[in-house]
Amino acid sequence: MCSEEDIIYVAFQDKPAYFTSASSKRPHSDGGPGEAANIIGNRSSLSKHLGSKVLCMFLLDTPTRNEKECGIMKNYINSGILAKQIARSNSSVTIESALCLQFSKNLFYAGKRGHIKRGVFFYSHEMDGELAVESVHELAKLHGLDTFSKLIYSPKGNIFRRHIIDTRSNGVLEEMELVHSQTATENESRCSPIFRVPSFAPVQHEFSESLSVLKQCDDVPEVEELLGIVHNSIVKDPKILAEKTHYYDHPFVVVEGMDGTGKTTITQLLTEKLGAKRFYTPPPQIQHLRKYFDGLPEIVRRAYYCVGNYIVAIEIAATLDEKAVVMDRFWHSTAAYGIANESSSGDMPECDHAIYRWPDDLLKPSVVLFLTVSEEVRRQRMTKRGEDSTFEELQLERDQLFRQRLCESYRRMREPSCVEIDVAAPVEGVLELAVDQLRAHGIDISSLQD
Repeated sequence: MCSEEDIIYVAFQDKPAYFTSASSKRPHSDGGPGEAANIIGNRSSLSKHLGSKVLCMFLLDTPTRNEKECGIMKNYINSGILAKQIARSNSSVTIESALCLQFSKNLFYAGKRGHIKRGVFFYSHEMDGELAVESVHELAKLHGLDTFSKLIYSPKGNIFRRHIIDTRSNGVLEEMELVHSQTATENESRCSPIFRVPSFAPVQHEFSESLSVLKQCDDVPEVEELLGIVHNSIVKDPKILAEKTHYYDHPFVVVEGMDGTGKTTITQLLTEKLGAKRFYTPPPQIQHLRKYFDGLPEIVRRAYYCVGNYIVAIEIAATLDEKAVVMDRFWHSTAAYGIANESSSGDMPECDHAIYRWPDDLLKPSVVLFLTVSEEVRRQRMTKRGEDSTFEELQLERDQLFRQRLCESYRRMREPSCVEIDVAAPVEGVLELAVDQLRAHGIDISSLQD
C-alpha cells in the first residue's frame, strides 16, 4: 500500500518522469532510493507524449514476500522477475486497446525509504481506457496479484490521479494525486535513479557484486546451475582473479559492436593476422543458459553476462602467456546493454559517471575496437544472414532511441575507452583501419607474424 513518501519513476522511451504524491514532503536523501526525488521530470515532453491517455500499472510486491522476510535486494529481484513474466505473458488475455511499451515495461518504483520494487505498465489508445483496465485486471489475477494501479493523466495542471484497484472486487482501494518531482533544478543531473543506488544498478564492477545478485535468486534451478559452474571455475580459488588483471606478455584485443556490424568477420581476420586465439562471451560452459537469463530482470541478466566475462578472463590470462588473444565482445558490451536497457535517452548517466569505468578485478584489454555502421547497412547485413533474431536484435530493429543509447554508452566507456571504426567500407579496408589502430596502441603486428 502507498505511503505519502512514495516516489514513482517511469522510464518512457525518451521521456523519463518522476512523481511524488501531491501531499508528500521531500523524501530522505541518504544515497538510497529516496534520491529519486532529487530529479526533475520533463513536464512539457511528458505532456506531448501522453496527451490524455490512461496508464494501467502494476506496482509489484511478489506474493508472500516482503523486505522483512527476504531483504530489500531479494524482494527487488523477485518483483522484477514477476514484472518480466507479466510483460512477456503468453496468456490468452488479449490486450487490444493497451500497448505494452518495450522500454517502459520495467518500471522503476521507489517507495518508502529503503524499499525498491519493479513493475510494468500499459497505456491505452482509448480516451477512457476501460478495455485496457479490464485486460490488466485479468493479467493481475492470472499472476496472483491482489492489487494494481490505474493512472489517469490530466493535461490540465499536468497531474496524474492514481487509483489502487482491488483485483478481487475491482473496487478502488485508495486514490491519490501525483505530481512531478520538482526538488531539483533544470541544470542538475537527470540520471535515472536506478544508477543512483549502486547495488541495484544493472552494471556490476566486481565479481563479488555479480555473485551476490545471483545468490538472491538461487532457488531458481538455472541460477543454481550457473552458480555451480562459477564455483568450479572461480569461487573455489578466488585468488585467480587477482592474477594478471593488467599485465601480460601478448596483446589482448577486444572487438565490440552491434549485430550486423561485421564483428565476427573482423574478429576472425584479426585472429589470423595476429596469429592469435579467438574467444567470445558468454563462454561455452554457460552458453546453454543464455536464453533463460535473457528473460530475467536486467540486474540478473547482467550478472549472468558478468560472471561469463570472469570465467573466460581466466582462460584468456593463461593463453596470453603464449600468444595474442582476440575477443568477440567483453565487459563493455555487458555494461552498454545494461545501461541502454535501464535508461531513457534523457536520463542516461553523465559521461563522468562511475558506471562507465572498467572493473578493477577483471583482465583489461590492450585495445577495444568499436565497430559502427549506418542502420540501413546493418539491417541489410542482418537480412542476408537469414537467422532468427535474438531479443537484443529485435530491440535494435524496433527502436532508434535504444540504438542511440547503446552507441552512446559505448562511446562513454573509459579506462579503456572504445576506438570507433566505421565499417561501411569493404572488409579489406576495415581490416586495414583496425590494424592501424592496433599499431597506434603499441601493438607490433610484424613481431606477432614471425
